[in-house]
Amino acid sequence: MSSTTFQAICGVVSVVITLLAGWGMRRNTRVILADSFAGNPKLAGSIQNTVSLGFYLFMFGELVLANGPFNNYSTDVAMMIWEGCLKIGFMCLVLGTLHFVVLFLVTRIGNKARRNAANGDSILA
Repeated sequence: MSSTTFQAICGVVSVVITLLAGWGMRRNTRVILADSFAGNPKLAGSIQNTVSLGFYLFMFGELVLANGPFNNYSTDVAMMIWEGCLKIGFMCLVLGTLHFVVLFLVTRIGNKARRNAANGDSILA
């Protein structure tokens, strides 16, 4: 197996994992944001789209840097597998960290919206 083929396989696996994580994040933030901005579903949808776009831009940028042309894989098959596992593992750690950061921020936005709604303030205040 050539290093280019293996690099392509790692890239495809990374993209699939990123798309699945993004789909799950988008689905779950929809519930949290709908609860937080019950009075304004357009705002909830807008925030959800912005968070999703930022997530995908960040992750695909990380994928390009991790699997891009600046990284040369070894010609030894065992070393290629090791390097590929390291890159996919690092990508999974970045995905997990980003997932928790998004969850924290969305929850914080929701808590602020609930406090403002309880005080009779605008959601955007």
